[in-house]
Amino acid sequence: MQRYLSKLGVENEIIDYVPDHLRNVNMRLPILGDKTHNILRFINLLFFQIQIYRLIGKFESFVKKNMRLSKEKIYSDNFDKAQYGAYIIGSDTVWSTDESGGFDDGFWANYPVMRGKLCIAYSPSAADMDFSESDKQTIKERLKNFSAASMRESRHISLFSSLANREIPNTLDPTLLLDRSDYEALIDGKRIFKEKYLLYYARKRHVKMYKFIDELAKKLNLRVVEINKDCLRLFKVKNVYCSSIEDFLRLIRDASVVVTDSFHGTIFSMIFERDFYSYKRQCCSSKIEHLCACAGLSNRIVCDGADADKAIAEGLKIDYAKVRKNLEPRREFSRSYLKKALGLV
Repeated sequence: MQRYLSKLGVENEIIDYVPDHLRNVNMRLPILGDKTHNILRFINLLFFQIQIYRLIGKFESFVKKNMRLSKEKIYSDNFDKAQYGAYIIGSDTVWSTDESGGFDDGFWANYPVMRGKLCIAYSPSAADMDFSESDKQTIKERLKNFSAASMRESRHISLFSSLANREIPNTLDPTLLLDRSDYEALIDGKRIFKEKYLLYYARKRHVKMYKFIDELAKKLNLRVVEINKDCLRLFKVKNVYCSSIEDFLRLIRDASVVVTDSFHGTIFSMIFERDFYSYKRQCCSSKIEHLCACAGLSNRIVCDGADADKAIAEGLKIDYAKVRKNLEPRREFSRSYLKKALGLV
């Protein structure tokens, strides 16, 4: 989003905002804040702790090099220091009350300093939330804070439009406002692995998908490379969980096939025009389904018990000329929406 705004000539910076529900979370030591009481998750966090610690350092290095942040961290009790002429909120799941600690004032443009200013919601997601009647009343009031609002997936468009008493359009994730060349500029042309490989990028552990991955890789004669916190797979495949942002992009760019449960894993597979399969995970299925439908790639969504032979028989190669034709009008609409919301057209 910052890169695209800069392309438009809009002076901008990212508010280094820490919501209350994350205020006491140590990102380098997530095991200290784990409250799931899941033994396997605890073991995985313990096993990957050193990698996580190093990974956060790589993320911070990327942020320092490539992003412009506010001079100081902003919290709920000093948000009045975040004085700007306009605010853009989004995207990600900032409108999911489960994931953002309720109706966070920052994500709903509800801090006093934001009132009366140009406030734009660009492609926030409410994930797969089911809102109560009380929630709907709160949403109705909070939507009044925005001069323009769009959403990332179609699931809640009708509800939010009725609550706002105006059209809430569907816009693409901001990663799709840019082109492949913008991401290529962040990385060099060197491959991380010389041999051909299948990349499995997973946010959650999906035991039933391992059979599909291993069989698909075997039939296509590919090495399995995983970005995945699963200590039980470490001695079977090459694990690259501690990958920098740049390496993450390289790994997708150079993969023969990508299998992922990640929304952005799916997006970057499309951006780099990779053959891929997306696996639906709880709370994230609707946005992956919507994106694939927009691209004309609903057939790339696989479920538990996916069959490698069937996938190969249906054809592995994606016709990206058709994908570009399907996505480009939506990309242009999203770009135009943002320009109009900012008063640039």
